[in-house]
Amino acid sequence: MPLVDENRSLVKYGLRLMRLGFKNKGLRRLTEMAGVDYSTMDSTNVAFAIVPRINAAGRLGDASLGVEMLLSDDDDDIERLCTKLMENNKRRRELQREAYENCIGTAERELERGSVAVLVSGDPGIYSLLPVLKRRWPGRNVRVVPGIGALQSLCAAAGEAWDDAAILSGHGRPLSAARFLSTAERRRLTVLFCGGDRSPRWACEALAGAVGGLGSRVEVVVGERLSYPDERVTRGTPSDLAGRDFDPLSLMLVRNAAPWTPPFGRPRDTDFERGGVPMTREEVRSVVLDRLELGPESVLWDIGAGTGSVSVAAALACPDGEVCSVECGAEAVALLERNRERFRLHNMTIRPGRALAVMKSLPGPTHVFVGGSGGELSALLARLPLLQCRGDVRVVVSAVTLRTLSEAVTALSGPGYRELEAVQVAVSATRPLGGSLLLMEARNPVTLLCARISFQF
Repeated sequence: MPLVDENRSLVKYGLRLMRLGFKNKGLRRLTEMAGVDYSTMDSTNVAFAIVPRINAAGRLGDASLGVEMLLSDDDDDIERLCTKLMENNKRRRELQREAYENCIGTAERELERGSVAVLVSGDPGIYSLLPVLKRRWPGRNVRVVPGIGALQSLCAAAGEAWDDAAILSGHGRPLSAARFLSTAERRRLTVLFCGGDRSPRWACEALAGAVGGLGSRVEVVVGERLSYPDERVTRGTPSDLAGRDFDPLSLMLVRNAAPWTPPFGRPRDTDFERGGVPMTREEVRSVVLDRLELGPESVLWDIGAGTGSVSVAAALACPDGEVCSVECGAEAVALLERNRERFRLHNMTIRPGRALAVMKSLPGPTHVFVGGSGGELSALLARLPLLQCRGDVRVVVSAVTLRTLSEAVTALSGPGYRELEAVQVAVSATRPLGGSLLLMEARNPVTLLCARISFQF
């Protein structure tokens, strides 16, 4: 049913009541089991998370389960019914996968006898079944007969060419808010195929609350049921559209008239706002980044982030990753916020507080850099191997004092760590001496200790 006219009004009113809290105990419990936060409930949550779990019972032969769940007031009965609905939904998905495999299997058998036509919705060249079919049938001559896709329809409605557009999908694919926002920040046009919980509402709310006022610098165009008689195209600012609900499979266009170009290479010391907070200098920072061995989707904890020089450089290097900057000093936290805005970083999160206190709330890391620990280094390095992480975690500790060096060597050569190595960075830089004279002045050497957490001790 399209969300237009009175339908849109009814859905908007119903969602408003849902966000205030369910009076229906069965629906509330089913929402919890589905992993949906009712306070942010939108039409996509209803269409893709709640309704399929109720409908699955009828599809598998007993629609009364959903009715009983909605009418029951007994906690034990509700738990039993919701569990059964969850199991039915899982079985429904399994049957859908089996049906898909059966269809592909039938097509493969028919291919042995001649040609086969496969009809799919959407543009065959963008997030489609085409790559899957080519992998399943290598060497086959696959002829593609395209139609007019949603992307073309929306760009035509918006009066935009899309040759320079960045195309993202949240429909059946993981898409972080940081990646979406970073793309919208740096590209003139960003197209988002919506689906699941990555709805136009989600995107507009992310833009409206983004670092550096991104939401005030972009325009949004949302297309619903494109190419159908009841097609709807809505334009506005993110803040205007943030509270609205759209068709779950909408397409969204973000226009940025002045996209930001990040600095080429690694930022210089002079690029940062400075204060009385210690900063990892650019020569040492370059070695730190090399030793961390970051990838595009790395998750870095920068502990004792200071001014944020390592956090910023890492966030720029990992556009699809995440940087968590942990800092307990109030002045440093303020500097972190200003430097994050200065570089327009949406994948850099600031976590005020001491590392041991906040680490439970941080996402699982792939990399950890310790630039300062406030006297907690030994305890911190002892805690890291106890994390529940997938794969190895690369740890780099910066040591300026002999005490830090001793504690780091003892911890990183102990249980839970492997492949300990160290490098010392000693830098001399010119300093004006008077007139045209320059003096090479040595800076304090910094020792970087590197190891991996093995999770096998």
